[in-house]
Amino acid sequence: MKRPLISARIAARLALATTIGLGIGACAPSSAPSSADNRTDLGSVGLALTLGPGQSLLSATFTVTGPNSFLKSGTIDLSHSTTLSTVIGGLPAGAGYSISIAATATDGTTACSGSASFTVVAHTTTAVTVHLTCHEAPRTGTAVINGTVNVCPTLTGLSANPAEVIVGEPLALSASAVDIDAGPSPLAYHWTVSSGALSDAASPTPTFTCLYPGPVTITAAVSDGDADPTCADSGSVQITCSPAAPSTYAWVELGSGGKAIARVITPDSSCPPIFVDGQSLPMNLRIGAGTEPLRPTASTPALSKPSVFSVTTCELAIPAGAHQVIAAGMNLPLPKARPNRIVVIGDTGCRMKVGNPFQACSDPAEWPLWEIASQAAAQSPDLVLHVGDYHYRENACPADIAGCQGSPWGYGWDVWEQDLFKPVASLMAAAPWIIVRGNHEECARGGQGWYRFLDTNPYDETRSCNNSANDDLANYNTPYAVPVGTDSQVIVFDSAKTGAAALNPASPTDGPIFARYQTQMQQVAALAADPSVFSIFTNHHPLLAYTSVAGANPIGGNPALLSVLSATFPGAYFPPNIKLVLEGHNHIFEAIDFATPHPVEILSGNGGDNLDINLPDPFPLGPAASGGVEPAPGVVADQIADMSSFGFLVLDRAPNGWTVREFLHDGTLMDTCTLDAPSDKIACQKQGFLH
Repeated sequence: MKRPLISARIAARLALATTIGLGIGACAPSSAPSSADNRTDLGSVGLALTLGPGQSLLSATFTVTGPNSFLKSGTIDLSHSTTLSTVIGGLPAGAGYSISIAATATDGTTACSGSASFTVVAHTTTAVTVHLTCHEAPRTGTAVINGTVNVCPTLTGLSANPAEVIVGEPLALSASAVDIDAGPSPLAYHWTVSSGALSDAASPTPTFTCLYPGPVTITAAVSDGDADPTCADSGSVQITCSPAAPSTYAWVELGSGGKAIARVITPDSSCPPIFVDGQSLPMNLRIGAGTEPLRPTASTPALSKPSVFSVTTCELAIPAGAHQVIAAGMNLPLPKARPNRIVVIGDTGCRMKVGNPFQACSDPAEWPLWEIASQAAAQSPDLVLHVGDYHYRENACPADIAGCQGSPWGYGWDVWEQDLFKPVASLMAAAPWIIVRGNHEECARGGQGWYRFLDTNPYDETRSCNNSANDDLANYNTPYAVPVGTDSQVIVFDSAKTGAAALNPASPTDGPIFARYQTQMQQVAALAADPSVFSIFTNHHPLLAYTSVAGANPIGGNPALLSVLSATFPGAYFPPNIKLVLEGHNHIFEAIDFATPHPVEILSGNGGDNLDINLPDPFPLGPAASGGVEPAPGVVADQIADMSSFGFLVLDRAPNGWTVREFLHDGTLMDTCTLDAPSDKIACQKQGFLH
């Protein structure tokens, strides 16, 4: 057990008495034993150190030095003692001895030490007193305080002019501040808004644009670089975003055989006239305004609501050879006989869905579709191809996510306007569109709006997705081809309702779906039968492309469609003469070339929705037997360029095929690829992950 020291204050100097008794005898006889313990010219030292209370010592060490370089040391066990005492024998007689004793208390910091000199007389025990002092480790220290003084900035002015603005219109903001000591850094401004968009959050005079009706809180903060966040000053102002007058939208889309269809969406109950080469013609009513009762959706009934369509959709097949078409005061873009530039975008809406990360739809950095559409329109395309997924705002924005507050949700017109028609208006004015249906437009999701606004077939209530009993019919459409000049075509395939698992043709459930898709793939083969035509196959889901997986190798394309393709076109997966496949669904860009005889695949699904993670870099190319990842059995990729950033794709006609360019959302060119039609190969200037 541990024994206490008898001193009340460990730091005090403590005298410990060591008593040494020496017995002195006459000269040692010549016949004295040689053993040191029996030698008569030796003496001994006896120590008796009384310990004080307060701390305890478990052991002490001693060192004795003497004449003729004598040295002796040892350890004294104190674990069962109340005093420090010992007898040290076997010391040769003589003068000039010293003893030092050291011990550390059980607190690990209090150290005791002392020493004394003595003489050893033969056959005598000499009493020696050793004075030990014990010192605690320092308990206190000092600090040198060097103070700096910074006068924090003061926000002296904050204005929003005007205080009320129509949705979609700009509003001028201004903030001013003073910092009398002009440091430690120049003044920095930072603006935040509860909804809407800022032109430059770091400018003292940015422009704000309302995106949704309702009150908006605008806050400006100013800092001089002080590390203490409380030094920054801030202020807020509230403005009102008033609903805009209902807008009218007009565009041209291309259907089967390249048929050009003029579409108009109007808040009026009747269709406006359309002017074709100066002649006024009545537009046909596609479907009037109405509210569709709540139907089964991809969300629970509690998270869904009836679909309100407060607009009228009108259409007219544009006569062949028309030179000018004006609808709703807009000069519509007409199809060219030989389109030379095609813009490709996909997966463009802003995600608001329970179970998925909600996007900040009011933040142009988080959802840059407005900028993508503007930059793509600046490319002056002859044709726009959208590979599907237009509608994403399915559920209400949670109260704790600032970036989507005030956004419409559900499947009605208000969402379709915000997710598609308003942000892409500039691109719809630039060129005719080829429209591909995505899984977000299947009947349980945005299918009602798909048939009202985008589908190229005549409107049919049994194919409207309004009645879920007709979903088996409305979730599928017959493939069709759109000529792109006389030597190329785009074959459009509806994969909206495809599943995520391979289809078993013998299954009562899978069998009818398998048979339907197989029939449609055979129709694709018939459309691509002419080998002199460069056939581009487009659908929404990736086929011979890759899906990134966090922490693992990527996986291949859609298993349901691949099971049909594998059975219908064994080994080839596509019918003859398909030279290029354009698709989306994965929110990433991929351009893939194959060592095996398979068409080039380009995936352009990075048009606005939450991005997917990057593919591995370097990518595991090559056959599976050599460690490569095959997108489908027997399909071997030998080159890939990929990018997980917002952007769009541009295809330019070239003498022997197409030049493919991938752009960031701001118009920055990321890669240029050459697609050689005769060899059906693509080569990109940059390979692997683009950054």
